Amino acid sequence: PPPHPIRRLPPPSPKAPGTGARGLASPFFKARAIAIPCILLLRVALGTLVGFRRQSILTCLNVGSALLELGFVRYALDNGYGLEGVGYACVFANLIIAIVGICLIPVLAPPEAFGGVSLFRGGAFTAALPGLSKGFGMRPRDQPLLGVANGGGWAALDFMGEGADAMIRFTCLQGTVLLATILASRMGQGALVANHVLLLGWMLTSFVIDGVANVAGLTVMNLLSLRAFNYLRSYCRWLILGGIVVGAVCGACLWYFEGTVVMLLLNSPPVQPLVSAWTLLCVMQVVNAIVFTYDGLLVASAEFAFSRNSLVAGFILVFIPALIIGYFVAGSLYAIWVAMTLFNVWRACASLYKVHRVLWPMWQEGFMV
Repeated sequence: PPPHPIRRLPPPSPKAPGTGARGLASPFFKARAIAIPCILLLRVALGTLVGFRRQSILTCLNVGSALLELGFVRYALDNGYGLEGVGYACVFANLIIAIVGICLIPVLAPPEAFGGVSLFRGGAFTAALPGLSKGFGMRPRDQPLLGVANGGGWAALDFMGEGADAMIRFTCLQGTVLLATILASRMGQGALVANHVLLLGWMLTSFVIDGVANVAGLTVMNLLSLRAFNYLRSYCRWLILGGIVVGAVCGACLWYFEGTVVMLLLNSPPVQPLVSAWTLLCVMQVVNAIVFTYDGLLVASAEFAFSRNSLVAGFILVFIPALIIGYFVAGSLYAIWVAMTLFNVWRACASLYKVHRVLWPMWQEGFMV
C-alpha cells in the first residue's frame, strides 16, 4: 500500500521548474514568502494579548492556528497540491487566526483601559466587554494605538524604534539557523536533510520550554510590580529548577524515541550526519531550557538592551568563529551544530551572570529600601 500522505514526499507542483530539490522548494518558498506578513500580523495580535494577560485566549489561538494549518496541509497533500499547497496552508491558517486575534484586541482590553481600546484614529474600531463598559470612551480619541500621535510623530515609527533591540536580537537568532542551513546545504543532500531533521527536533522541544519562559515573564513582572521580593526569590528558584527538569525530560524523550522521530520525519533509515549529531541535540535541551527560562526573567526586567548586546557579542565572537572552524576545518555537520551549541552556552552564561550578579542584588536592595 502507498505510504500515508503525511509521511511521503509530496509530488512536485505542476508549476515547479524541475523535479529536483530546487524544483520542489521553489513554489513552497514563494508561498511561505507570501505568508510572512500574515505571520507578523499574528505575532502582533498574540503579543498584544500577552500584554493583556489573556493567557487562556492566547493558548486557544495558538492551538487553533496549529490545528487549522494541519487541516489545510492534510487537504493539500490529499488533493495533490504538493509543497506549494503546504506553503499556502500556512498563509491561510495564519491569516485567519490573525484576523481573529486583531478582532479580539478591543474586546478583551484589560480593566486599566477603562473597558475599551481604540485601534484606529477616531475610534472607528472600538468595543467593550459587558461589565467593563463603565468608563467606556474615557480614553482620548486623539491617542490611538496606530496613527499620528505625540506631537505629530508616527506612533508606528516610535514603536519600531523602541523595538529595535528585539529586532536585532531575533535577527541574530535567525541568522544562526540560516547560516547553519546554508553551510549544511554545501555538504550534500544527506547533510541538508539531517540538518533539517535536527532543526525540527530542536523546534519540537523549544516551543515546550519556551512556554515556561512566557509564564515566567508574566509572573515575575507581576511580582516586581508588587515589590514582593521574598516571593520573587522563591518563585525564581522553582522556575529555574522547573525549566531544567522540562529540558532534561525533553532531551530524554528525544534520545529514547530517536528511531520513532527520525522514521516519522524521514520514512527511511537515518543518514550518518544525523546519527552523529542527535546525541548533541538531546544534551542541548537542558542548556536550551536555561536559556529560554532566563530569557523570560530578562524580558520581565525590561533588559532588552542587554539581550541585544549579549546576542550580538555571542554571534560575532563565538558562533561565527566556531562555524568557520566547523565548516572549513572539521567539515562536518556535527561541527556546525557544535557551533550552535556553543552559542547557546554563551547565552546561558551571560543570562546567569546578569540575573544573579547584577539584577538580583539590585532587586534585593531596591525592595529593602
